[in-house]
Amino acid sequence: MKKLVFIISILFLTSTLCAEEKQFNLWGSGEEFKLNPVLDGILLPSSFALNLTSFFVNKNKTSPSYTDYTFNKDEINGFERPFINKYNKALDKTGDIFMITSMLLPLSLGFTDNSEWLTILTMYAETLFLANGTKELLKDSVIRPRPYNYFEGAPKKDIKEEDWCHSWPSGHATLSFAGAAFTTFVFARYFPDSNWKWVVAGTSYAFAVTTAILRMSSGNHYFTDVLTGAAIGTLYGILVPWSHTLTADSRKKNTASAGLEPAGFSITINF
Repeated sequence: MKKLVFIISILFLTSTLCAEEKQFNLWGSGEEFKLNPVLDGILLPSSFALNLTSFFVNKNKTSPSYTDYTFNKDEINGFERPFINKYNKALDKTGDIFMITSMLLPLSLGFTDNSEWLTILTMYAETLFLANGTKELLKDSVIRPRPYNYFEGAPKKDIKEEDWCHSWPSGHATLSFAGAAFTTFVFARYFPDSNWKWVVAGTSYAFAVTTAILRMSSGNHYFTDVLTGAAIGTLYGILVPWSHTLTADSRKKNTASAGLEPAGFSITINF
């Protein structure tokens, strides 16, 4: 929950800065992305409900006792075994830094007109809350001991907080890839002809991939943990902003229209 509070704080700070602009068009241009009462009336409440549900599930879950487990590396499948490592506190903390940086990369979208900021802020809030809620529910529903348990020196804090047995999926990878996918997709839509979009995409995914590698190197996750987290984060990072292009200006790409003609019913899709 501490990470969730951090996310909320960043979003609140950004919205405050937007509100202080003297000339601020609340709804944006609607040319690339457009807020929609129906769409956002579903996404925002659903994302909050998802996190609230995960919170109550977490509070009422029953985790196995650490002493009930016998950790034998032979129990790990051959595909995962090469990627497991002993716990490393320095790499663990470094992974935190890379994750936070990945989540802050959408600040690069501040180069857009300030009238677009509320739209971007809303979409990113939906992206993060949906990604966070999904990975939290999965973590609390699946018992999977973290790789560091198969070595000496497992962190006592994780054992005390019962986090040692909720390895799947990787929360760090989920949020990092959500930030990377969102930043890349939105920047490319606003600046399709800019050469900087390749720099933004490369930098965003470099931080996300590094975060995933650090989570494995620090002994916190298996390869499939970070792979699943990357898939969840990328899914929401693209799906949420893409859904807001469907209600944007019909002159833009990725739009659809339908109507009646003398010859019958027609549907037009623009890509």
